[in-house]
Amino acid sequence: MESSNARSRMLLVAFDEDMSAMVIRELPNFFDFILLRSMDELESFKQKQDPPHPKSGLQALNARAGTEVVVYALAYGSKEHFNNLQQLRSIFPESLIYLFCQNVSIPLLRVALRHKIEEVFMLPFGEGDKRNLFNSLDKNRILPAELMSLHRKEQDGGVRSLDSHKFQPIVELLDNIEKGFKKGTSIQDFSSDIPLSISRLCHMFKELTGQTCSQYLICRKLEESERLLAETNTPVTSIAYHLGFANPSHFSRAFKEHLGLTPKAFSDGDNEIRCSSAYSHYQKFRLEHFPALDPEKKVGSESKVEGGYDRTSVALGFR
Repeated sequence: MESSNARSRMLLVAFDEDMSAMVIRELPNFFDFILLRSMDELESFKQKQDPPHPKSGLQALNARAGTEVVVYALAYGSKEHFNNLQQLRSIFPESLIYLFCQNVSIPLLRVALRHKIEEVFMLPFGEGDKRNLFNSLDKNRILPAELMSLHRKEQDGGVRSLDSHKFQPIVELLDNIEKGFKKGTSIQDFSSDIPLSISRLCHMFKELTGQTCSQYLICRKLEESERLLAETNTPVTSIAYHLGFANPSHFSRAFKEHLGLTPKAFSDGDNEIRCSSAYSHYQKFRLEHFPALDPEKKVGSESKVEGGYDRTSVALGFR
């Protein structure tokens, strides 16, 4: 593992020192990092790597710098970060770009989709995140064979997953929630066809997700409200009742509690989201596990993709 030929090069763009340290800490043995702390440093790096008279400066940068993998790390989405992602894609048109963040939002995922970001991960990594990242790198033939072999050995021993037969009732429960979360208010509304007691389902649900079913359900409603506020002109009051909240005030309080701003502010274009720990936990679970849900079942407004649900499509509700 110490051999330099068993390491791959990664360009890490991170303005925040804590974020860059977190990324490096998550993947210390697998990459040699080139750390850039501003877009000015990125531009300077580009100029240094370009040959004197390149036929294509951008292609030369990709080839000479060895930047097959680029990571952009951020704590929260903002218009500045959205513009930076656009610029990053223009500089590295052929590279794999990964987005590492502490919180995700519908606007951030839309930007990631628009600029063909390979994957979005939340930090710190969960049990399956490193596995999913390395599967992506392996698919794109980025890592040396000996590195992938070592990684597979590290993953031996099993990871708690929706693929496990033990959690099949929870897969069914999650499936039912996706179909009816807008109107349902408790686990009883989604479990009538599952042959387990409510207490057993609640125990298994929290064991797998780390949240109660009621916590997960309120977060699912809020995620959908993000989409509606970002993509439609639906009034806040209508969204509140559409998603089964008791009244608009209840919806607004829940939105502000978990996203750090009011629905009105979000609808007006304020993307400075500050997610609660519960909502961040929910997002991480969704990003990590939803590709494992049965791809043969078309749930709600989500699109079906080969091999599982596409994470970004699920979060955005694309048809």
